[in-house]
Amino acid sequence: MHLIAICRVFFMDISSEAVLERLTLKATDPHSGIQYHLLYDPPLTQEIKDRLCINPKLAEEAVLANLAEYQAFQEELLEFYSSQGAQRVNADQDSHTVLETLEGLIVNSLPICNVSKPVCCDKQDE
Repeated sequence: MHLIAICRVFFMDISSEAVLERLTLKATDPHSGIQYHLLYDPPLTQEIKDRLCINPKLAEEAVLANLAEYQAFQEELLEFYSSQGAQRVNADQDSHTVLETLEGLIVNSLPICNVSKPVCCDKQDE
């Protein structure tokens, strides 16, 4: 068992509808390995579209279950990590804007970590 201090936490604020749209419409071409988004980046040909595979973890039922689990603990997570300087990011924007926002927050100096609240990490020694 190792103890680690978490120095950065980001909460990505996004609607459940946007999460569903972004995740459940992803598909992969098993021949090329290229990932497509059926709305934002669809395949160029019907042949590619016909052979696309959807990851079961990205099926609507699975995504809804993960959202429900997160939402059940959201307030507790916000409360716990707010004391450690957690930052909220509006993720209900286009992905490039969200990435630029996160990059801007990451390149700033590290905040002083609150080592009085280390987090347990069950990582086996390699």
